[in-house]
Amino acid sequence: MKNKKKIVTLLLLITIVFFMFPLTAFSAVNIVNITFTPPIVSKIPEIQVNMTISISLTKNQRIFIKFPDEFNIPQEIDPKNIRIGLLAFNPSVVYVEEKTVSIVLSQNLSKFEGLDLNGFPIIISPQAGIKNPLNPGNYVIQIWTDVERLPVEGSVYIGEEGEATGTQVDGLKVQLDDYFAGRNAEYRISFYNSNDAFMLWDNNDYIDIYFPKGTVLPANLDASRIYVNRGQSSKVEFNGKFLRIYLPQGWFINYGGNCEVVIDKEFGIINPEFTGVYVVQVATSKDRKLAISNQYTVIGTEIRNLNVKISPENQGAISDILVQFITSDNGFLKKDKGKIFLKFSSEFALPKELDPKSITVNGILASSISVANNIISIITPVDIQKNAQLDLIIKQEMGIVNPYVIGDYKILAATSSDAQFVGFMVGISPSEITEPQVFLSNNGAGQTSEYKIVFETGLGGTLEALVDKINITFPAGTEFPDEIKSSFVLLNDLPVVKVEVSGLVLTILVPTDVKEKSTVSITIKLEFGIVNPSVPNNCKLYVNTTKELKLVASKFYSIESVPVTSLNISPDTPDGLNGYYRSQPSISFNAQSAIDPNPTVYYYFEGNAPTIYPNKPIIAPEGIHTLYYYAMDKEEHKEETKSIQIKVDTIPPVINVITPANNAVLNSFTVIVKGVVDPGSTAKVNGESVQIDGMGNFETSVKLQNNPDVIKIFAVDIAGNSSQVSVSVSVDTTPPNLTILKPVMFQQVSKLPLVVEGITEKDAKVTVNGNSAEVRSDGTFSYPLQMLSEGQFTTIEVVVKDEAGNTTKKTVSVKYVKSIVMKLQIGNKSALINNETLALETVPVISGGRTMVPLRFVGEAFGAEFMYDSTFKIIDINFGSDKIKLQIGKKETFVNGNKVLLDIAPFIVNGRTLIPIRFISETFGSEVVWDALTKTVTIIYPKP
Repeated sequence: MKNKKKIVTLLLLITIVFFMFPLTAFSAVNIVNITFTPPIVSKIPEIQVNMTISISLTKNQRIFIKFPDEFNIPQEIDPKNIRIGLLAFNPSVVYVEEKTVSIVLSQNLSKFEGLDLNGFPIIISPQAGIKNPLNPGNYVIQIWTDVERLPVEGSVYIGEEGEATGTQVDGLKVQLDDYFAGRNAEYRISFYNSNDAFMLWDNNDYIDIYFPKGTVLPANLDASRIYVNRGQSSKVEFNGKFLRIYLPQGWFINYGGNCEVVIDKEFGIINPEFTGVYVVQVATSKDRKLAISNQYTVIGTEIRNLNVKISPENQGAISDILVQFITSDNGFLKKDKGKIFLKFSSEFALPKELDPKSITVNGILASSISVANNIISIITPVDIQKNAQLDLIIKQEMGIVNPYVIGDYKILAATSSDAQFVGFMVGISPSEITEPQVFLSNNGAGQTSEYKIVFETGLGGTLEALVDKINITFPAGTEFPDEIKSSFVLLNDLPVVKVEVSGLVLTILVPTDVKEKSTVSITIKLEFGIVNPSVPNNCKLYVNTTKELKLVASKFYSIESVPVTSLNISPDTPDGLNGYYRSQPSISFNAQSAIDPNPTVYYYFEGNAPTIYPNKPIIAPEGIHTLYYYAMDKEEHKEETKSIQIKVDTIPPVINVITPANNAVLNSFTVIVKGVVDPGSTAKVNGESVQIDGMGNFETSVKLQNNPDVIKIFAVDIAGNSSQVSVSVSVDTTPPNLTILKPVMFQQVSKLPLVVEGITEKDAKVTVNGNSAEVRSDGTFSYPLQMLSEGQFTTIEVVVKDEAGNTTKKTVSVKYVKSIVMKLQIGNKSALINNETLALETVPVISGGRTMVPLRFVGEAFGAEFMYDSTFKIIDINFGSDKIKLQIGKKETFVNGNKVLLDIAPFIVNGRTLIPIRFISETFGSEVVWDALTKTVTIIYPKP
């Protein structure tokens, strides 16, 4: 009996130890702590993760840190902004995929790193740009590595600005009466106030407790089930983030005083449903900065005989998943309440939307499922007994995608009764593309061809635009161009942006997304320049992608023999300069074929259609032309078109002398010679080389030795043909004679046009003020000037230029005074001035046989100015430089002080002075014409 009790006691101890320290079914990293500085919403913090690893990592292996969706993660992170380990080395590269930061090690990392120092650090500086969430709360960070793939969670609290400042409680500890996952437990939490904190019920002081993620608090809060230093809490609140407990009525906690909070089991707190290491966080109304408790482990029993099968097992495939296990002695699951959990490695892609109809539990459709952190939670639709077999089937319709990287991965299972996760390793095998088909536009050996390669991606073959690549390995003997032009490669008719060639491997960066089980058609255009192997054979090429790595051989494609054409040209080398033939060459062809004794030869010059070679020589045409030719055998194997450029120039260069003209008469013994020859030619003028521009123009200076003399121009074109021209010239340096007949110097002109007349040498050229004048056969010339400046002297320039270019220039100055023609009629109040009708206040009259006209009207028309002295009836007139004085009723008048006697004294009619017309003629220098028939006076000023 005693021995039986000992055995029972021993088993009980083993059970307690097992539950408190469960054996790990798989290897995983360990998070010691996670620190955000500052842990404030919307801030960009420095992040430090202290952790240990169970399996050493080598260079180029990765550490993964996955942040919750609420964090803002930049698309790129500079490796310089992350430090790893005690030596603080930087990673070689950092990848960011959605919320996961993948850190590629630049050196080995030992599993012993930091074991004696609470782990090694990973420090992400603020310059990395990771931003805290907008809202305060507890957030779970997941960490795993390439070799320890099970994500491990660590919790961090991000608070408001005020929450992260001030003092914090000390010595925070938590203890549970039951550590089983999913069970109701009593929580005993103790701490010490800081030395600055004094808490008093009268001040409405409180304690805030933040429970770890997954902890379930009751809907109805019973303050009587919570004790603070053995007194019942006066009030309790829960705002979704923390439980706020107010001090018991009349209670206080002194500076640095101890506080113990007991939340008894009847209050109804339920432990997290997953096993793991957890902490609570506490702040008070006085110590506002959050403190972190000791770690405590939530334990649980585990299922047995886990078996997981996925079908198909190919990389990237969407699979059916069968999960089988046996529940434990504690494993009863109640219908519509018990939960089944499946935890997938991060490499599996789980759908965001789940269909319960895609899952059955023991043959019954699930009614409710959810997914978070790569864990699928399924509420069982049927009772599952203790120690019972459970068969869980997830159909392909669910859309779970296998990892894209080949290897072994863990899928973990647990239940709400058996909370300890148990893992099962599944293998992911490679998928591969289908057998490629190859189509060539030209199967000829050694010929340039367009290639078309068609295949289908496999189940894991999804390709991402501008990320994934396709590799094509060509057979030996295939030749690639020196310059690779991506624009001549198409993928599914879309231009490729990047193509690389290494040896016989052509690598294409895919320009668009390609789904699994999709057709891929790659066209490598003729212009790309791939040359077939030179030896006829049945060939294969090989294709793989960055998602489906296995090289898959194509179907055979044949490289066939083609005829070969040789060309003979006579003469065999150009007989001119610069590769030109100066005599037209003859061309013949000869073709040979392994299967056809008489292959057909085709030839053509650019722009023409192919013509069958008539088996007799052809003559190359004049000019620069490209001759194309190829042969075709009886099985229509066509040789790749060959070409040769033939330059023929049998025509001497044409010399066009622009100046001087042949038999030209020059005015200098130094002559500028200008001309044009065929572009590319060389030329000499009187034996001296001249420069010729790209258009064939030349210009040079020549000094004549004789009079007359001959200028010789010699040219050689680019082909070596030559020609020569001669130009005869003579020299005349004597200026031509010039006499200006009209007008004379300082002549006053009153009528336009003014005709300039003169005489010079026969055949000379005359210009008057720059305008050409006609020279008659006797040497006389005339030119009418239509405009002169009124009232001032104008210089007229006459220039004569003879045939040799000698010039004579003379000038004459004239003054133009515009004529005024005035018509006045006896007894008529209307007058005409230059054909403009004007009204008179006093009409002209005849008095004493003399015609009397209005003085002021006539004088002002000529520009005179009048002043009238009404007392003495004296009129003063200023007319240019002349001063005239006359008096009404007096025949005596004075002009520039000289007395002049009038025929009739001036008199006044209707307030206007009338004066004899003869006075107007003599005093104002005008001409007066009397028409007795019409009794009209015409006054012309100035006198012509």
